[in-house]
Amino acid sequence: MSRNIDGLHEILGPLVSVSRYDPLLPGKVVGGHSDGWGLSIYDQGLGGVLYYKSGEPLYSQIRILERLIRSLRCPCKGIIHVRKASKSEPLGLLYAHPFISNIDDSILALAHNGGIDKYVVAEEIGYKGDLDKVSDTYMYFKLLIREYVKHGNIVEAIRNTINVLLRKKAVRTSINSLILFINNSTSNVYIIEDWEHFSGDKRRYYSIGYLCKGDLVVVTSSTVYDSLLDKGFNTCKPNIIDVIEVEGHIVKISIL
Repeated sequence: MSRNIDGLHEILGPLVSVSRYDPLLPGKVVGGHSDGWGLSIYDQGLGGVLYYKSGEPLYSQIRILERLIRSLRCPCKGIIHVRKASKSEPLGLLYAHPFISNIDDSILALAHNGGIDKYVVAEEIGYKGDLDKVSDTYMYFKLLIREYVKHGNIVEAIRNTINVLLRKKAVRTSINSLILFINNSTSNVYIIEDWEHFSGDKRRYYSIGYLCKGDLVVVTSSTVYDSLLDKGFNTCKPNIIDVIEVEGHIVKISIL
């Protein structure tokens, strides 16, 4: 969330860096989040949504990102995501995050860091398409849409989506997510935190941090978090609205 463009520009450098190389990738994985990037930002100043995504690495398209950010008038809320695809997941433009959909009088966008069993989710929602041609996050998004259409309330939809994923044991690593929800010219970003069950390198990698500087509030992954601390950002507390626990697996929902 930012009320001015200068604040947004401060996060671009760390995002570009992590698209090239992320030193916190767990295990023996080496590299960066170079499997595409995208953004979905609600510009309250212009009353519109800026949506763009690419299958190319962000570090190769820095000028495009800069032009997009300069086009904003702010205040604004949204998501910027750089993708590190899960093993065996499809690559390219279609699979970059965020995913976005118009549902009745609302707009819903989702970006995700983690792994979901898309075969379990496909069975749950009755999806009959070729699962080799869709990503796990796409199936997660389809489940979230189903729940929103069913309940007509985004918080209830998020709760039910998390419960389904946990009870069906469809979470392979994490359901860390950012969800942009726009309805009647208002917007909120919901943060799903699913990392406290990890230990060691995985806990460090999947942890989510909240940072503030002036009127800019940033919710970010650990690598970008460390970079922004070096730029003078301060830690801030999340506004937690719910905690879900299934068989000891705890997931938190916050709102920005």
